[in-house]
Amino acid sequence: MIDLEKDFIFSYNMAYLPMLEESKSLQSGITPDVLALFTAIAHRIPCRSECGNFSEGCRVESPDAVIKIYDRWGKFYDLVFKHVFSEGRNVGVDLLDLQPGEKLLEVGVGTGLSLPLYPSTSEIIAIDLSSKMLEKAKEKVEKLGLQNVELAVMDAQNMTYADDSFDCVTACYVVSAAPDPHKVVSEICRVCKPGGRVVFINHFKSQKFLLAKFEELINGVCKKFGWETTLDLEPLLEANNLTLERQERVNIFDYWRAVLCINSDK
Repeated sequence: MIDLEKDFIFSYNMAYLPMLEESKSLQSGITPDVLALFTAIAHRIPCRSECGNFSEGCRVESPDAVIKIYDRWGKFYDLVFKHVFSEGRNVGVDLLDLQPGEKLLEVGVGTGLSLPLYPSTSEIIAIDLSSKMLEKAKEKVEKLGLQNVELAVMDAQNMTYADDSFDCVTACYVVSAAPDPHKVVSEICRVCKPGGRVVFINHFKSQKFLLAKFEELINGVCKKFGWETTLDLEPLLEANNLTLERQERVNIFDYWRAVLCINSDK
């Protein structure tokens, strides 16, 4: 196991073990420690060496801190997650339902695992804060000859694109890991055309009372590692005038959600 902060995994397991046992999904051979590891790396959570001692706290509050985290995981991300999170990527692409000639923005493209899934008849713009992650994405683009894909280093909280630039936008495992999730979603809505499609693949606060309480219990710990367990989908959509069209539970234990929204007419 990669040496993630043990205090984080302990707290994560203490909160989620009852949920995992109740789901009886442990029969699959995936232990709580492995789930904690998957969740941590999926959201590119920092280790002790990246942000000091656990007791000092390490909220990811600046783009520089986020870049450091992303750069670290760039070397291992594909090895661990190419197959583990393939369901979420596939469902997200299906929900987008890209049409010929449409222009898509992928926010937080990382190493580009989703890029081969998009139709060649659409224009794909993909951004990430980490140049190291984008180096891996560039290798895929060149190897597979994805001539419809353009990559750019950019902060999702302050995008340089003009208003209404894209027909649709997708963000995989990004929103709850951002220093300001609401700012990211606000920027996504700004650059997406009125009536455009927005797809999130992310963990959102559970709608079940007991599980929501568990998430609240460990949120203080998780926030020190740069991600949010209590990010509530409904208020997030309401604050940004996004209309929920469809959602599906994806990946191991159905812990993540693929959410299709329609941008407001502004």
